[in-house]
Amino acid sequence: MLSALHRCTTMGSVVAAPPDEATDDIPRRNTPLLPSRPIPAGVSKATVTVLSGADAGLMLAVGRRGVILGRATDADLVVDDVAVSRHHARIAPAPDGSFFVEDLCSANGTFVGDRRISCAPLASGDRLQLGPRYRLRFALIDAADESVHQRLYESSVHDGLTHVYNRGYLAGRLVAQLDHARSNHEDAVLLMIDVDRFKKLNDCHGHLAGDRALATVAARLAALTRVEDLVARFGGDEFVVLATGMTLSDGRRLAERMRREIEEVRFGAGGDKVAVTVSIGVAAIGEDEGEEGADDADALLSRADERLLRAKATGRNRVCAQPAP
Repeated sequence: MLSALHRCTTMGSVVAAPPDEATDDIPRRNTPLLPSRPIPAGVSKATVTVLSGADAGLMLAVGRRGVILGRATDADLVVDDVAVSRHHARIAPAPDGSFFVEDLCSANGTFVGDRRISCAPLASGDRLQLGPRYRLRFALIDAADESVHQRLYESSVHDGLTHVYNRGYLAGRLVAQLDHARSNHEDAVLLMIDVDRFKKLNDCHGHLAGDRALATVAARLAALTRVEDLVARFGGDEFVVLATGMTLSDGRRLAERMRREIEEVRFGAGGDKVAVTVSIGVAAIGEDEGEEGADDADALLSRADERLLRAKATGRNRVCAQPAP
């Protein structure tokens, strides 16, 4: 069934439609008849690696069905770039086992090297670009190389102690997700979370107990958030949660649930049962619509941090989601 989304045919005709219109029907060409690029002996897997943006280093395997690249949530590689179309391009194998890339009638084009293409064969090492700035690399590798690359990528974006995302990953992802939320007129909240009296816990029970407290808090935060939410260690005993599709009141309720559940946690340290609590500051985009830059990443972090400090100053183990009086 043809949807309202723009459709390509092998003859090159296009029926235009709004590029952001949702659809379950992804436009595809028939498998093209192209000169094949021979696959080197011993290669077992085709991959595409992100070279730009918050997901730089992320590798995706290209299977027999191929992969769709675009901004839509049902794409195989979801791209956080407003210049990329919802279903922008497809990489897939040809009948002879070689690979090709095809543009899915994107608004801003698909490029192999510096050449804009509608459909083109791929060789290992080819650089791809979606729109004006989103860059990728296609490569043919063996399974051992893929495993090593995946482990290196995971260690580069996750905190080694708590296993949530690290601050470096947060910096890029926060900007991308806030840009996406603003361009789509979506809500988003940011929670700044701090472990109360963390230095005292270290002094009384030792640094291993402090590490256990941080890992316990991180695990509870991850369990209370959705798969699309971002949980990251901001530094020391601070964490950040970014949740899209939530208003300020939604964020306050989520923060209260986190605070209550963490308050009930007990873990062992030197024969003692240790309790831990957190204070949380909550900020949302759209609170200061008249102020230029009020919804950028730095401003949102600053508002959440200011409210976190007030939560700690007024007794700890509490949530603050309101501007200063």
